[in-house]
Amino acid sequence: MAKRPTCEELEQKVRRLEEDAVEHKRMEEELQVAVTREQEQASKSEAIIAGIGAALTIIDTDFRILYENKIHQGIFGKHIGEYCYMAYQNRDQVCGGCPAAESLKNGKIHTRERTVQSEKGTQHFEITASPFLSSTGKIAGVIEVVRDTTKHKLAEEALKRSEKILSSTLEALDGLLVVIDRDRQVILSNWKGHDFVAEQDRRDPVYCYKAFKHLSAPCDYCPPMQTFADGQLRVYEDRNPVDGSFKEIHVTPIFDDVGKVAMVVEYVQDITERKRAEEAKEQSELQYRDLYENAPNAYFSVRVEDGSILRCNSAALRLLGYDKKTFIGMKVFDLYADTPDGKSKAHRIFKRFRAGESIRDVELQMKRRNGDPVWISLSIEPARDDAGSIVESRSVVIDISERKQAEEALRESEEQYHRIVNTAQEGIWVVDAEAKVNYVNQQLGDMLGYTVEEILGSYLFDFMEDLSPAAVGESLKGHTQETTGLTDFRFRRKDGSDLWGMVSSSPMFDDNAQFVGALGMIIDVTKRKQAEEALRRSREELRDLATHLQAAREQERTIIAREIHDDLGQNLSALKIDLTSLEKRLPKDEEALIDKTKSIAKFIDTIVQSVKRIYSGLRPFLLDDLGLIPAMEWMARGFQDRTGIKCELFISPEDIVIDKDFDTTIFRIFQEALTNAGSHANATSVKVSLGEKGTDLILIVSDNGKGITEKQVSDSKSFGLMGMRERALSVGGEVNIRGIQNEGTTVKVKIPRKK
Repeated sequence: MAKRPTCEELEQKVRRLEEDAVEHKRMEEELQVAVTREQEQASKSEAIIAGIGAALTIIDTDFRILYENKIHQGIFGKHIGEYCYMAYQNRDQVCGGCPAAESLKNGKIHTRERTVQSEKGTQHFEITASPFLSSTGKIAGVIEVVRDTTKHKLAEEALKRSEKILSSTLEALDGLLVVIDRDRQVILSNWKGHDFVAEQDRRDPVYCYKAFKHLSAPCDYCPPMQTFADGQLRVYEDRNPVDGSFKEIHVTPIFDDVGKVAMVVEYVQDITERKRAEEAKEQSELQYRDLYENAPNAYFSVRVEDGSILRCNSAALRLLGYDKKTFIGMKVFDLYADTPDGKSKAHRIFKRFRAGESIRDVELQMKRRNGDPVWISLSIEPARDDAGSIVESRSVVIDISERKQAEEALRESEEQYHRIVNTAQEGIWVVDAEAKVNYVNQQLGDMLGYTVEEILGSYLFDFMEDLSPAAVGESLKGHTQETTGLTDFRFRRKDGSDLWGMVSSSPMFDDNAQFVGALGMIIDVTKRKQAEEALRRSREELRDLATHLQAAREQERTIIAREIHDDLGQNLSALKIDLTSLEKRLPKDEEALIDKTKSIAKFIDTIVQSVKRIYSGLRPFLLDDLGLIPAMEWMARGFQDRTGIKCELFISPEDIVIDKDFDTTIFRIFQEALTNAGSHANATSVKVSLGEKGTDLILIVSDNGKGITEKQVSDSKSFGLMGMRERALSVGGEVNIRGIQNEGTTVKVKIPRKK
């Protein structure tokens, strides 16, 4: 059986129970105080969170949503207890660039922007993640504050667009636009303004007087500052003394909300070209007035309504003999002469002008103040009002009195010319550039047997016997080169007979120096041509006769040479044989007779050599037996041996073939050339060449003597030279003889291989 507690023990237990009750009550009171404080703190936190005015959520380290305020739930819905990346982004893992993940990682505050597509459209949010710590100091989670920046973003984009439009507008301006504050600081400028301030440090304030005037202090005269003071618009011009350029500057004030000038806009335009154009226009107007006043032609303006003169220049006063005071206000028709080409014609012209007809270069007669008539050329231009009605006429008057006098003189001259042309003994015609006849005189018609009308409109070559259209064209082409000539042409008369005419012609050109035709004069030289033809035939007959005589002479020379060679030569040979036989029969003691026979034999040898020389001179047998080349070689050696003058002969090609018909002609010309060189040239050397060029045989004989003169070449008594020419002509060839003083003479013979 248990021991009953004592009263003392009971009292101690009661005291402990009382103490425990007091402690429990105290603890309850402290707990209540703590709960009250916690509730107050929660209320305060809730009030603070609600007072933030932004969406707020609390996320733990596992990205689970612990708390969302009402604003956050109103935007994204209620998702407490869910994972944030699944609730807000519909992802199965943490989002890339997540600010909460960054804050959980490094314990720092991070901000990111997010764009969300919803039923409301595109929304922009700014998310700021801040980490919070546990009682142990470790990161327990993240508080995310989400602000809706959609309106801000739209405002920023609108501002950017506005700034871009403003920038484009400023850059598109031709001039410089600058906005200046009261401190003269540039707060806005277009690209041209930036060009000015490019070299300055942009961190420092940019002042207008530094940027644009390159001054260290404000300008003495500053229109923008005056505009700041009185708020007035200003426009002024500024000239650069260095390069002479002009600027036009517009100063415009910008007012603040209380009506005070807050800024000034300066717009600067380069007006150099405009100023120069204005100066040029002013100068042009001065020049125009000077030209108008000092022009050689008369100018005056007339009021259409009543015909009174409004303005005039000095030339008009000089032309008509008036002073300006009298002239201005006169009726224009009082200035015209009382002739058919004067006043009555002027009224008709003015009527046509008022009807709208253009008046150009009309010839009229005016009268000077002293009554003398004067011929003028009148052109009128209308001056119209805004309604298009003609209010005045502007007349140009040219004095053509001298021209009229010249025209009258020309008319009289033409009449005289026609009288001369029609009575001239020469035929005269005018053709155009195509050789078409547009004028002939009667004499030419009579020459050809046609009427003038029959010739006009025909072509020149229609009447010419020997010229084709192409040949006439070539002749006219020569005229375009400003050549004239005297040429004989054969024309065909209407009856078919020939008309020989000596034609002289001159080209005609227009004002542009273009060939337009030719003027020709024809002299009838038919009788002269007939006489020339008769003379030509006579000369041909004489030449034929001379050729025949030369051939006969050559034949006689050949016969005589043969007879001398055959008869006299054989007899001399027989005589020498007999003399030799006689000498052998004489006794040896007949020395005198033997010497005599020897002397006679030598004399016979001399006679034989003389006979050889005579018959070789008459006709060298080498020419007939061996041909031209050996004969020329023999002649050259003999010439050199006989005269001591060196003679060189060149044959090219060596096997040249020469027609025997030419042998005698070439040999005799060569023989005569050597004779002249040896007898008259005082030469020490002669060079001879025989060759061919194309179809011609060419013989050249040149010496180094004193040189033949032109007078000697053309001397009619130079029978040797004449004979050379005649021999060449007889075979269709020609001889050219040229001498150079103290250098020598050259004889060149050209003979065609075919006659």
